[in-house]
Amino acid sequence: SYQTMTSFQSVVAVTIAAIMAIVAHAADGNKCGGGCVPGSAEFCGLDDQCHIYSCQSWYEFGPRNYTGYDSASLTPLTCQDIQVTEPYDTNTDGNVYYPSVSFRCNSLTPSPIAMGFTRRCNTSGPNTAFTCYELTTETDFQPFLDKVGASGLICTDDKYDETGYPKFTYGVTYEYKINQNGSVGNAQGHNGTSEFNETLALNGTMYASYKESTVQTTAAPTQSPTLRTSSAFSNKRQTISIVGILLGVTFLVSICL
Repeated sequence: SYQTMTSFQSVVAVTIAAIMAIVAHAADGNKCGGGCVPGSAEFCGLDDQCHIYSCQSWYEFGPRNYTGYDSASLTPLTCQDIQVTEPYDTNTDGNVYYPSVSFRCNSLTPSPIAMGFTRRCNTSGPNTAFTCYELTTETDFQPFLDKVGASGLICTDDKYDETGYPKFTYGVTYEYKINQNGSVGNAQGHNGTSEFNETLALNGTMYASYKESTVQTTAAPTQSPTLRTSSAFSNKRQTISIVGILLGVTFLVSICL
């Protein structure tokens, strides 16, 4: 009995270890033949290839729980140029909280000078919605650079290593929300630069969001019963009426006689 239990525990332990290995591999993603180059704004796709972050590549090759992509019933992305979004603005509809490019300190104090996105792509199903923002090639960076030049940003926070800061950083953020569960991830995009690099900004900055809700079917309302008079009650009423008429006629005849 003890040996049987020990064998059973061993099987359970091996099974758990195997499951954990599978989960770890899934979380780590495919290795893409040795991995994608760090700091190059690349991710390892489900096709085991490295891809630059963009709305199209993320939608097609990113993790399914972050995109909802289904090749069997593929709904293509629809993209359009938009007015530049305002980062960190939570009071205006249509804006994205996260920036595309920032000029910042390592500690985020003082507040970064941030730029939004100029292109929106989206697709949706009956209970799903995938929305993604990136920068169009026609993006005008000059207003952002003017703010950077006028900021006089100096990084002196003692709690963080501010060596080499302030610098330009190139943001990649993705999130999903399925019913009440969700997650937000910040991937390593391009390495930060001391001088603004437009090529890096246009190739590898992105914010993507996937939302899915389970439709709860509502039971059809119970139909109120229709008030109907039973046939027996109706016939009884008719019988009473006829008897009443006959009695009335008999009384009138007796008076006349």
